[in-house]
Amino acid sequence: MVLDGKTWRDHPFQVGRSYEAARTFAGVGGTFATGKSYRLAHIGYSHYDGCSIFTFEHESSSSKLAWWWPDDVPESECAASFKVT
Repeated sequence: MVLDGKTWRDHPFQVGRSYEAARTFAGVGGTFATGKSYRLAHIGYSHYDGCSIFTFEHESSSSKLAWWWPDDVPESECAASFKVT
């Protein structure tokens, strides 16, 4: 896994910005909850798993959790999962 601040895919995310979960779904390290805000801390890519990795911090607790976005899932999944706050 490479957390170098980029991935090969186009995406709407920027490190340091906050995003609200548009739905409740499982992430690595916890669950993203509808309506809760998360600050994007890192962007990376796992060549082995074929996934872009977005690591967020929960704004109220600073706990970290990650959203793994598989290469074969369309870009529309970004908007279905997160919205800019």
